[in-house]
Amino acid sequence: MGLPKKSGVEHHTSDSDILWDKRIGQYKVAFICRGCNHESVAWQTVVTRPEWQGLCEDCRKRARFADIEMPGNVLIRRDPNDPQYGWVPCEIRGPGCKGERRLLIHSNLVLRCSPCAHYKRRVSKDELPRSGAIPLRTEPDPADPTNYTRRAFLCANPDQNPNCLIKDYGYVSYFRRPTWEGKCQACLAYSGGYRKIKTDRVLANGTTIGLTQEDERGYVPVTFFLCRHVIWWERDRAIQYSRRLGKICRACFVNPVALMERMAELKSQDDDSKQYDNNDEKKSPGRKATITEDKIIAALKVLGPYAPQEKLAEQLGVDPRSIRDWQKGHGLSYLQLRQQYAGTGGN
Repeated sequence: MGLPKKSGVEHHTSDSDILWDKRIGQYKVAFICRGCNHESVAWQTVVTRPEWQGLCEDCRKRARFADIEMPGNVLIRRDPNDPQYGWVPCEIRGPGCKGERRLLIHSNLVLRCSPCAHYKRRVSKDELPRSGAIPLRTEPDPADPTNYTRRAFLCANPDQNPNCLIKDYGYVSYFRRPTWEGKCQACLAYSGGYRKIKTDRVLANGTTIGLTQEDERGYVPVTFFLCRHVIWWERDRAIQYSRRLGKICRACFVNPVALMERMAELKSQDDDSKQYDNNDEKKSPGRKATITEDKIIAALKVLGPYAPQEKLAEQLGVDPRSIRDWQKGHGLSYLQLRQQYAGTGGN
């Protein structure tokens, strides 16, 4: 079925007039362009769409490079070399503002240039922490002036400690943490800070950091898993680099020959320490223990005629596989063994 025949002049929602009496061929129709008010031609299936713009081909090309007015009276100038991009005006107007920024035109435009974006980020960083401490980001640590990660700050609670330092130095990354207390060294010691770990830390690879063995200098022992060498490190350094610690120390890593000698020495020490006392240690049963009919009869008298194979092996002091080997040699199953030696005393 074809399209319904229309006649006369139809006013489209795009403020363009469709001339149905002027048809060109079977599928095209004339219309008055809303941009230049000249007569043009378009497909009938196009002019009947509600989203049709009502523009001729020349006006559509000019519209691609026309400026766009966004909500809030924001005018975006299209880039003549690439209509997909436009110059977006900056709304912050901070120090060093460029006035506008070239961006891809879409619905979520950021109305700020690069200098103003950095300026707003700096302003957000200077916001006061939750603890109430006041960061002084322009004052470096006198002990290490070249270290840009440490800056001064004013203590959050100088009234609670009579020996408060008022001003101390800390890492800038701590200032933005919501859990930072904002206390100086004296206030932390006064309020019971420095909650140190009371147990040693065992890493996934077996290396142990002896946090409970800290000495007067603040050093802790680090025992490597394979070579078992002990190296004393600063407590904070050992915790900071705990993810980088391996199973062997640095000296054994660079000298494989020394590592092999160390492993052989440790193996000999382990072999010497594995000497057991036969009186205290129960000897594990073996498969080569002697099994006789008299021993089986005596064991079944103690355990009963329905004793499982594992209990019988434990009573005889042998491995269960030894009983299976003995049964196989005599051509018996375990059920036949119990029936033959449980009550009769053997054949």
